[in-house]
Amino acid sequence: DYFLYNKLEASSGGPSDEERVVERLSQNDVVAALSEVPHDFRDVVVLVDVGDFTYADAAQILDIPIGTVMSRLHRGRRILKQAMAESAVGGDHS
Repeated sequence: DYFLYNKLEASSGGPSDEERVVERLSQNDVVAALSEVPHDFRDVVVLVDVGDFTYADAAQILDIPIGTVMSRLHRGRRILKQAMAESAVGGDHS
């Protein structure tokens, strides 16, 4: 899916659906969506995606195996993406 998404995005020349959704979200929407992510997954997402920590650093900070970081990051991103999409579709962003 990721490969296909990147290939389609590169061939389209315009903004992707995901980029259009993100443009409609305010900072408050992002914070609200992040609050929907369960604590264990949110910690990893914040450390890696917001704090730019490596997987190894996040594993050390949270005292969990690196494989757990990777699985929580995958699931946390998926939950966050769904929450952000619901916020963009359901909210009024005029």
